[in-house]
Amino acid sequence: MKGHLRGRPEDLNLIESALTKDEWSLGQAELLYRDGVYYLHVTVKTEVEVPEPEDADTLVGVDINERNIALTAVNRETMDTDTLGTLVLDYGSVKAERQRYHTITKRCQEHGQHSIHNQLGVKEERYTEWILHRMSRVVVEFAQQFLNPVIVFEDLSEIRDAINYGT
Repeated sequence: MKGHLRGRPEDLNLIESALTKDEWSLGQAELLYRDGVYYLHVTVKTEVEVPEPEDADTLVGVDINERNIALTAVNRETMDTDTLGTLVLDYGSVKAERQRYHTITKRCQEHGQHSIHNQLGVKEERYTEWILHRMSRVVVEFAQQFLNPVIVFEDLSEIRDAINYGT
């Protein structure tokens, strides 16, 4: 098969590194056809050094809420937020889109069209993954602007047990 490979220069450089350098390797490749266009998704692998959280100079706290993600960068020594910064990322469109798909599915099922659920479910999932992928990239870019950062998430492992659902 012949074709032209297009993409962002940094992505193409990663693929070239995976083909030519020993420390990189190619993973799985998947060819997708969507809306009349072919897309090639290629996974590249390499080992990266992950710094120890104790060695970080900047703590970037991530608070995930129902409609947004709040980021706060603090200096580890002074715990001062004034000099470093905060950022709030809104992803309320995901909730709105989920509600829209739910309403469409419900109406179609009321009229006997039960197969619509699978079609809309795939679209909703793709949209949600697309938004969350973009959000995760912004979180990393925000953290990278600071000296030796580490990203810290809140521990929500027991949150479902603590919620009073009105019962």
